[in-house]
This record gives sequence, C-alpha cells and structure tokens, in this order.
Amino acid sequence: TSAEDGHKPYVSNLIGVDRVESKIVWSTSFGDRKLKVWRHTTRGDEPSVDELKAANILYQQEEETQAERIGGYLKRIQQLQQSEDQLDERNKTCQELQAALDALRQIFAEAGLEHLLSDPDALKAFTQ
Repeated sequence: TSAEDGHKPYVSNLIGVDRVESKIVWSTSFGDRKLKVWRHTTRGDEPSVDELKAANILYQQEEETQAERIGGYLKRIQQLQQSEDQLDERNKTCQELQAALDALRQIFAEAGLEHLLSDPDALKAFTQ
C-alpha cells in the first residue's frame, strides 16, 4: 500500500464475478486407437452439480443426526411417562393405606384404646 490516502486498503463492496466451470473427460481405446474428448462448460448462475450433491449429502447426514437425537428424546419421554405412571400407582396405594390406617385409628379411638397405638409394649400385652 502507498502512503497516499486513496490507497489505504479496505473493502467497500463485494460483487459477484461470472463463473465458468469446465469439465473435460477423455478416454482412449487401444483397439481402434482413438482418443475421445468430452467437454462440458457451465457459465453464470447455474448451480454446480457437485456442490448440489455435496450439499445434499451434508443435509442427509444432518437429518440423520437430528433423527437420532429426536429418537433419543422420544425414548427418554416414554421412560419418564412410565416412571410417572408407576409413581401415580404408588401414590394411590399409599393413599389407600393411609385411609385404612386412619380408619383403624378411629376404631381404636372409639373403643378408648388409642394409647395402645403409641405404645407397642402395651399393645403386645393387650393382645396376649
């Protein structure tokens, strides 16, 4: 760069440049001693077939990765739902047992024997 103000390096604007892609494929035949050449040229804004194939491969890989991740999440959700169902069943059983215990306490209280529930030795002596 120069010491002049107009020559300081900077980027003011980027523009697209015309793209030309040429592919040359050639083959030889020893039998008829011929050389064949095929030339394919693409110009301008046409997308490159190779780039599209590469993008498609990357997209498929990303889609597979996401599918595996979502599958893992679904499996974990099912496990959590099963755990929740088991917890609900246990809570229901606990509530039933608590209701039965409360009923027994009420029966002992009505008979005037509630002190036996807090003293295991007295309950043992009473039942013998």
